[in-house]
Amino acid sequence: MSKPAPPLHLVPQTDPIELCELLFALSRRHEQPFSVVAVTVGEADGRTLEQLERSIASALRRTDLLLRWTDGRRYAAFCPSTRAEGAKELCQRIRSSSLAVPLRCGTATFPEHALVLDDLIDAAFADAQAGGGPGPAATDRASGLLRIRRLLNSRLERTPERRFAALAKRSFDLAFSAATAPLWLPALGLIAAAIKLSAPREPVFFPQERTGRGGRRFRMYKFRTMIPNAEQVKADYAHLSRLRWPDFKIENDPRITRLGRLLRKTSLDELPQVFNVLRGEMSWVGPRPTSFAAETYEIWQTARLDVIPGVTGLWQVEGRARAEFDERLRLDIAYIDRRSLRFDVEILLRTAREIVQPRGGH
Repeated sequence: MSKPAPPLHLVPQTDPIELCELLFALSRRHEQPFSVVAVTVGEADGRTLEQLERSIASALRRTDLLLRWTDGRRYAAFCPSTRAEGAKELCQRIRSSSLAVPLRCGTATFPEHALVLDDLIDAAFADAQAGGGPGPAATDRASGLLRIRRLLNSRLERTPERRFAALAKRSFDLAFSAATAPLWLPALGLIAAAIKLSAPREPVFFPQERTGRGGRRFRMYKFRTMIPNAEQVKADYAHLSRLRWPDFKIENDPRITRLGRLLRKTSLDELPQVFNVLRGEMSWVGPRPTSFAAETYEIWQTARLDVIPGVTGLWQVEGRARAEFDERLRLDIAYIDRRSLRFDVEILLRTAREIVQPRGGH
Protein backbone atom coordinates (compact mmCIF):
# COMPACT_ATOMS: atom_id res chain seq x y z
CA MET A 1 0.00 0.00 0.00
CA SER A 2 1.39 3.38 -0.97
CA LYS A 3 1.91 6.06 1.62
CA PRO A 4 -0.54 8.96 1.70
CA ALA A 5 0.63 12.08 -0.08
CA PRO A 6 2.16 14.56 2.37
CA PRO A 7 1.02 18.17 2.45
CA LEU A 8 2.87 20.28 -0.06
CA HIS A 9 5.44 22.69 1.36
CA LEU A 10 6.81 25.04 -1.25
CA VAL A 11 10.17 26.76 -1.23
CA PRO A 12 9.91 30.56 -0.88
CA GLN A 13 10.97 31.13 -4.50
CA THR A 14 7.94 29.22 -5.79
CA ASP A 15 4.64 31.01 -6.34
CA PRO A 16 2.00 28.49 -5.20
CA ILE A 17 -0.74 30.05 -7.28
CA GLU A 18 1.25 29.34 -10.45
CA LEU A 19 1.11 25.61 -9.75
CA CYS A 20 -2.63 25.83 -9.10
CA GLU A 21 -3.17 27.81 -12.28
CA LEU A 22 -1.13 25.28 -14.25
CA LEU A 23 -3.28 22.40 -12.98
CA PHE A 24 -6.42 24.38 -13.73
CA ALA A 25 -5.23 25.40 -17.22
CA LEU A 26 -4.35 21.83 -18.13
CA SER A 27 -7.75 20.59 -16.96
CA ARG A 28 -9.54 23.27 -18.95
CA ARG A 29 -7.43 22.66 -22.05
CA HIS A 30 -8.33 18.95 -21.99
CA GLU A 31 -11.96 19.72 -21.08
CA GLN A 32 -11.75 17.94 -17.76
CA PRO A 33 -13.59 18.89 -14.54
CA PHE A 34 -11.59 20.61 -11.80
CA SER A 35 -12.70 20.93 -8.17
CA VAL A 36 -11.58 23.04 -5.24
CA VAL A 37 -12.24 21.73 -1.72
CA ALA A 38 -12.02 24.46 0.91
CA VAL A 39 -11.52 23.80 4.63
CA THR A 40 -11.79 26.37 7.42
CA VAL A 41 -10.63 25.26 10.87
CA GLY A 42 -11.84 26.40 14.27
CA GLU A 43 -9.80 26.86 17.43
CA ALA A 44 -7.08 24.24 17.96
CA ASP A 45 -3.48 24.12 19.22
CA GLY A 46 -0.53 23.88 16.87
CA ARG A 47 0.03 20.14 17.36
CA THR A 48 -3.61 19.35 16.65
CA LEU A 49 -3.52 21.52 13.53
CA GLU A 50 -0.46 19.66 12.29
CA GLN A 51 -2.23 16.32 12.81
CA LEU A 52 -5.31 17.66 11.03
CA GLU A 53 -3.18 18.80 8.08
CA ARG A 54 -1.72 15.32 7.73
CA SER A 55 -5.21 13.86 7.99
CA ILE A 56 -6.45 16.09 5.17
CA ALA A 57 -3.44 15.20 3.05
CA SER A 58 -4.03 11.49 3.58
CA ALA A 59 -7.48 11.84 1.97
CA LEU A 60 -6.02 13.31 -1.23
CA ARG A 61 -4.62 11.74 -4.37
CA ARG A 62 -1.04 12.34 -5.44
CA THR A 63 -2.30 14.48 -8.30
CA ASP A 64 -4.11 16.82 -5.90
CA LEU A 65 -2.48 19.95 -4.54
CA LEU A 66 -2.96 21.05 -0.92
CA LEU A 67 -2.17 24.62 0.09
CA ARG A 68 -2.39 26.34 3.46
CA TRP A 69 -3.13 30.00 4.05
CA THR A 70 -0.66 32.01 6.10
CA ASP A 71 -3.20 32.33 8.91
CA GLY A 72 -2.98 28.54 9.42
CA ARG A 73 -6.77 28.20 9.59
CA ARG A 74 -7.68 27.78 5.94
CA TYR A 75 -6.77 25.07 3.46
CA ALA A 76 -7.64 24.47 -0.17
CA ALA A 77 -7.23 21.22 -2.08
CA PHE A 78 -7.01 21.62 -5.86
CA CYS A 79 -8.26 18.45 -7.51
CA PRO A 80 -7.90 17.86 -11.27
CA SER A 81 -10.30 15.45 -13.02
CA THR A 82 -12.67 15.62 -10.06
CA ARG A 83 -16.39 16.12 -10.54
CA ALA A 84 -18.74 17.71 -8.00
CA GLU A 85 -19.74 14.30 -6.59
CA GLY A 86 -16.10 13.35 -6.01
CA ALA A 87 -15.36 16.69 -4.34
CA LYS A 88 -18.31 16.25 -1.95
CA GLU A 89 -17.15 12.72 -1.15
CA LEU A 90 -13.69 14.13 -0.35
CA CYS A 91 -15.36 16.65 1.96
CA GLN A 92 -17.06 13.81 3.82
CA ARG A 93 -13.74 11.98 4.25
CA ILE A 94 -12.10 15.12 5.60
CA ARG A 95 -14.93 15.66 8.08
CA SER A 96 -14.84 12.04 9.26
CA SER A 97 -11.09 12.24 9.93
CA SER A 98 -11.07 15.69 11.49
CA LEU A 99 -9.90 14.43 14.92
CA ALA A 100 -12.82 16.22 16.58
CA VAL A 101 -11.44 19.57 15.41
CA PRO A 102 -14.28 21.95 14.49
CA LEU A 103 -14.09 22.65 10.78
CA ARG A 104 -16.21 23.58 7.80
CA CYS A 105 -15.74 22.10 4.36
CA GLY A 106 -17.08 23.33 1.02
CA THR A 107 -16.63 22.55 -2.65
CA ALA A 108 -16.86 24.16 -6.06
CA THR A 109 -16.33 22.57 -9.47
CA PHE A 110 -15.37 23.92 -12.88
CA PRO A 111 -17.32 24.63 -15.03
CA GLU A 112 -20.53 24.22 -13.00
CA HIS A 113 -19.83 26.82 -10.30
CA ALA A 114 -17.27 29.22 -11.80
CA LEU A 115 -15.24 29.70 -14.96
CA VAL A 116 -11.99 31.11 -13.54
CA LEU A 117 -9.82 29.88 -10.69
CA ASP A 118 -10.22 32.82 -8.31
CA ASP A 119 -14.01 32.61 -8.50
CA LEU A 120 -13.81 28.85 -7.99
CA ILE A 121 -11.82 29.38 -4.78
CA ASP A 122 -14.31 31.98 -3.58
CA ALA A 123 -17.20 29.63 -4.36
CA ALA A 124 -15.65 26.78 -2.37
CA PHE A 125 -15.05 28.95 0.71
CA ALA A 126 -18.52 30.47 0.44
CA ASP A 127 -19.92 26.94 0.36
CA ALA A 128 -17.90 26.11 3.47
CA GLN A 129 -19.12 29.23 5.26
CA ALA A 130 -22.70 28.36 4.33
CA GLY A 131 -22.30 25.03 6.10
CA GLY A 132 -20.98 22.76 3.37
CA GLY A 133 -24.19 22.48 1.41
CA PRO A 134 -24.34 22.27 -2.37
CA GLY A 135 -22.60 25.02 -4.31
CA PRO A 136 -24.40 27.49 -6.60
CA ALA A 137 -26.24 25.73 -9.40
CA ALA A 138 -25.00 26.13 -12.95
CA THR A 139 -28.28 27.73 -13.97
CA ASP A 140 -27.99 30.25 -11.14
CA ARG A 141 -24.30 31.11 -11.44
CA ALA A 142 -24.73 34.88 -11.67
CA SER A 143 -26.73 35.24 -8.46
CA GLY A 144 -24.47 32.67 -6.82
CA LEU A 145 -21.39 34.73 -7.56
CA LEU A 146 -23.03 37.84 -6.13
CA ARG A 147 -23.74 35.90 -2.94
CA ILE A 148 -20.15 34.71 -2.84
CA ARG A 149 -18.82 38.25 -3.14
CA ARG A 150 -20.94 39.36 -0.20
CA LEU A 151 -20.01 36.40 1.98
CA LEU A 152 -16.28 36.26 1.47
CA ASN A 153 -13.67 38.36 -0.22
CA SER A 154 -10.59 36.26 0.57
CA ARG A 155 -8.63 34.14 -1.88
CA LEU A 156 -5.21 32.57 -2.24
CA GLU A 157 -2.37 34.75 -1.01
CA ARG A 158 -0.79 36.42 -4.02
CA THR A 159 2.87 37.29 -4.22
CA PRO A 160 3.67 41.03 -3.95
CA GLU A 161 4.76 41.01 -7.61
CA ARG A 162 1.36 39.72 -8.77
CA ARG A 163 -0.56 42.18 -6.60
CA PHE A 164 1.63 44.99 -7.88
CA ALA A 165 1.05 43.91 -11.50
CA ALA A 166 -2.75 44.08 -11.08
CA LEU A 167 -2.50 47.50 -9.39
CA ALA A 168 -0.08 48.75 -12.04
CA LYS A 169 -2.41 47.74 -14.89
CA ARG A 170 -5.37 49.50 -13.31
CA SER A 171 -3.24 52.58 -12.60
CA PHE A 172 -2.03 52.55 -16.20
CA ASP A 173 -5.62 52.40 -17.49
CA LEU A 174 -6.61 55.43 -15.43
CA ALA A 175 -3.43 57.36 -16.24
CA PHE A 176 -3.74 56.62 -19.97
CA SER A 177 -7.38 57.72 -19.89
CA ALA A 178 -6.44 61.00 -18.21
CA ALA A 179 -3.47 61.65 -20.51
CA THR A 180 -5.48 61.05 -23.68
CA ALA A 181 -8.61 62.90 -22.51
CA PRO A 182 -7.73 65.97 -24.67
CA LEU A 183 -8.02 63.63 -27.67
CA TRP A 184 -10.99 61.39 -26.87
CA LEU A 185 -13.23 64.00 -25.20
CA PRO A 186 -13.47 66.28 -28.29
CA ALA A 187 -13.73 63.22 -30.54
CA LEU A 188 -16.62 61.88 -28.47
CA GLY A 189 -18.43 65.21 -28.77
CA LEU A 190 -17.87 65.60 -32.52
CA ILE A 191 -18.89 62.03 -33.38
CA ALA A 192 -21.97 62.19 -31.14
CA ALA A 193 -23.01 65.45 -32.81
CA ALA A 194 -22.50 63.97 -36.30
CA ILE A 195 -24.63 60.91 -35.47
CA LYS A 196 -27.37 63.08 -33.97
CA LEU A 197 -27.42 65.39 -36.99
CA SER A 198 -27.64 62.45 -39.39
CA ALA A 199 -30.63 60.96 -37.51
CA PRO A 200 -32.07 63.43 -34.93
CA ARG A 201 -34.70 61.01 -33.58
CA GLU A 202 -32.39 58.02 -33.18
CA PRO A 203 -30.06 57.23 -30.24
CA VAL A 204 -26.38 58.14 -30.43
CA PHE A 205 -25.05 55.20 -28.44
CA PHE A 206 -25.59 51.48 -28.83
CA PRO A 207 -25.45 49.67 -25.47
CA GLN A 208 -25.02 45.91 -25.64
CA GLU A 209 -24.63 43.14 -23.06
CA ARG A 210 -21.14 41.64 -23.26
CA THR A 211 -19.32 38.83 -21.44
CA GLY A 212 -16.48 39.91 -19.17
CA ARG A 213 -14.10 38.31 -16.73
CA GLY A 214 -15.39 35.09 -15.21
CA GLY A 215 -18.36 35.03 -17.59
CA ARG A 216 -20.11 37.95 -15.88
CA ARG A 217 -22.26 40.10 -18.15
CA PHE A 218 -21.97 43.89 -18.30
CA ARG A 219 -23.27 46.67 -20.51
CA MET A 220 -20.72 47.88 -23.06
CA TYR A 221 -21.18 51.11 -25.03
CA LYS A 222 -20.45 51.87 -28.68
CA PHE A 223 -21.49 54.60 -31.07
CA ARG A 224 -24.54 53.53 -33.08
CA THR A 225 -23.39 52.57 -36.56
CA MET A 226 -26.45 50.66 -37.78
CA ILE A 227 -30.09 51.27 -38.55
CA PRO A 228 -32.34 51.29 -35.45
CA ASN A 229 -33.85 47.82 -36.05
CA ALA A 230 -30.53 46.14 -36.90
CA GLU A 231 -30.89 43.42 -34.24
CA GLN A 232 -34.44 42.58 -35.35
CA VAL A 233 -33.42 41.96 -38.99
CA LYS A 234 -30.13 40.21 -38.14
CA ALA A 235 -31.66 36.77 -38.70
CA ASP A 236 -32.55 37.74 -42.27
CA TYR A 237 -28.84 38.02 -43.11
CA ALA A 238 -27.49 35.10 -41.06
CA HIS A 239 -26.89 33.01 -44.19
CA LEU A 240 -24.47 35.64 -45.51
CA SER A 241 -22.13 35.51 -42.50
CA ARG A 242 -18.55 34.74 -43.53
CA LEU A 243 -17.57 33.58 -40.03
CA ARG A 244 -18.78 30.48 -38.20
CA TRP A 245 -21.33 30.68 -35.40
CA PRO A 246 -21.37 32.26 -32.85
CA ASP A 247 -19.66 35.04 -34.81
CA PHE A 248 -21.60 37.16 -37.28
CA LYS A 249 -19.83 39.16 -39.98
CA ILE A 250 -21.01 39.92 -43.50
CA GLU A 251 -19.40 41.98 -46.23
CA ASN A 252 -21.08 45.30 -47.03
CA ASP A 253 -23.64 44.84 -44.27
CA PRO A 254 -26.75 46.76 -45.47
CA ARG A 255 -27.68 47.55 -41.88
CA ILE A 256 -24.65 49.84 -41.45
CA THR A 257 -25.16 53.56 -42.04
CA ARG A 258 -22.86 55.68 -44.19
CA LEU A 259 -21.31 57.39 -41.17
CA GLY A 260 -21.20 54.03 -39.41
CA ARG A 261 -18.94 52.58 -42.13
CA LEU A 262 -16.37 55.29 -41.52
CA LEU A 263 -16.54 54.83 -37.75
CA ARG A 264 -16.12 51.06 -38.06
CA LYS A 265 -13.30 51.35 -40.56
CA THR A 266 -11.33 53.49 -38.12
CA SER A 267 -12.64 51.67 -35.00
CA LEU A 268 -13.83 55.01 -33.60
CA ASP A 269 -17.20 53.43 -32.89
CA GLU A 270 -15.49 51.76 -29.89
CA LEU A 271 -14.52 55.09 -28.30
CA PRO A 272 -17.39 55.25 -25.74
CA GLN A 273 -15.86 52.18 -24.07
CA VAL A 274 -13.54 54.59 -22.28
CA PHE A 275 -16.40 54.89 -19.79
CA ASN A 276 -16.33 51.10 -19.28
CA VAL A 277 -12.60 51.44 -18.59
CA LEU A 278 -13.16 54.19 -16.02
CA ARG A 279 -15.77 52.00 -14.30
CA GLY A 280 -13.33 49.09 -14.12
CA GLU A 281 -15.43 46.80 -16.35
CA MET A 282 -12.82 46.90 -19.10
CA SER A 283 -9.14 47.64 -19.58
CA TRP A 284 -7.55 49.49 -22.48
CA VAL A 285 -5.88 46.26 -23.60
CA GLY A 286 -7.23 42.74 -23.24
CA PRO A 287 -9.43 40.15 -24.97
CA ARG A 288 -12.44 41.72 -26.66
CA PRO A 289 -15.67 40.93 -24.78
CA THR A 290 -18.10 38.79 -26.77
CA SER A 291 -21.78 39.57 -27.20
CA PHE A 292 -22.67 35.89 -26.71
CA ALA A 293 -22.81 34.53 -23.17
CA ALA A 294 -20.26 32.25 -21.51
CA GLU A 295 -22.60 29.27 -21.95
CA THR A 296 -21.82 29.45 -25.69
CA TYR A 297 -18.11 28.86 -25.08
CA GLU A 298 -16.52 25.44 -25.29
CA ILE A 299 -14.72 24.55 -22.08
CA TRP A 300 -11.20 25.24 -23.43
CA GLN A 301 -12.34 28.63 -24.73
CA THR A 302 -13.12 29.92 -21.24
CA ALA A 303 -9.38 30.65 -20.86
CA ARG A 304 -10.04 34.12 -22.33
CA LEU A 305 -12.31 34.88 -19.36
CA ASP A 306 -9.38 34.82 -16.91
CA VAL A 307 -8.72 38.55 -17.35
CA ILE A 308 -10.68 41.78 -17.70
CA PRO A 309 -11.66 42.41 -21.37
CA GLY A 310 -10.12 45.26 -23.34
CA VAL A 311 -11.01 48.04 -25.74
CA THR A 312 -8.30 46.71 -28.03
CA GLY A 313 -6.24 43.55 -28.04
CA LEU A 314 -3.75 41.39 -29.84
CA TRP A 315 -6.22 40.07 -32.41
CA GLN A 316 -7.29 43.62 -33.28
CA VAL A 317 -3.77 44.35 -34.52
CA GLU A 318 -3.00 40.86 -35.85
CA GLY A 319 -6.16 39.39 -37.36
CA ARG A 320 -8.76 42.17 -37.24
CA ALA A 321 -12.24 41.14 -38.44
CA ARG A 322 -10.89 38.40 -40.68
CA ALA A 323 -10.10 36.02 -37.80
CA GLU A 324 -12.41 33.17 -36.78
CA PHE A 325 -13.30 32.91 -33.10
CA ASP A 326 -10.89 30.02 -32.42
CA GLU A 327 -8.02 31.93 -34.04
CA ARG A 328 -8.87 35.07 -32.08
CA LEU A 329 -9.04 33.05 -28.91
CA ARG A 330 -5.54 31.66 -29.44
CA LEU A 331 -4.30 35.23 -29.86
CA ASP A 332 -6.13 36.17 -26.64
CA ILE A 333 -4.44 33.31 -24.78
CA ALA A 334 -1.08 34.38 -26.24
CA TYR A 335 -1.74 37.89 -24.87
CA ILE A 336 -2.70 36.54 -21.44
CA ASP A 337 0.53 34.53 -21.27
CA ARG A 338 2.68 37.53 -22.31
CA ARG A 339 0.76 40.39 -20.73
CA SER A 340 2.77 43.26 -19.30
CA LEU A 341 2.60 47.04 -19.34
CA ARG A 342 5.25 47.15 -22.05
CA PHE A 343 3.23 44.74 -24.21
CA ASP A 344 0.08 46.83 -23.59
CA VAL A 345 1.85 49.98 -24.77
CA GLU A 346 3.04 48.14 -27.90
CA ILE A 347 -0.52 47.01 -28.70
CA LEU A 348 -1.89 50.53 -28.12
CA LEU A 349 0.70 51.98 -30.53
CA ARG A 350 -0.16 49.38 -33.15
CA THR A 351 -3.87 50.12 -32.60
CA ALA A 352 -3.22 53.82 -33.24
CA ARG A 353 -1.57 52.84 -36.54
CA GLU A 354 -4.63 50.74 -37.44
CA ILE A 355 -6.88 53.77 -36.85
CA VAL A 356 -4.73 55.96 -39.10
CA GLN A 357 -4.15 53.26 -41.72
CA PRO A 358 -7.06 50.81 -41.32
CA ARG A 359 -6.68 47.35 -42.83
CA GLY A 360 -9.66 45.23 -41.95
CA GLY A 361 -12.31 46.78 -39.70
CA HIS A 362 -15.93 46.04 -40.61
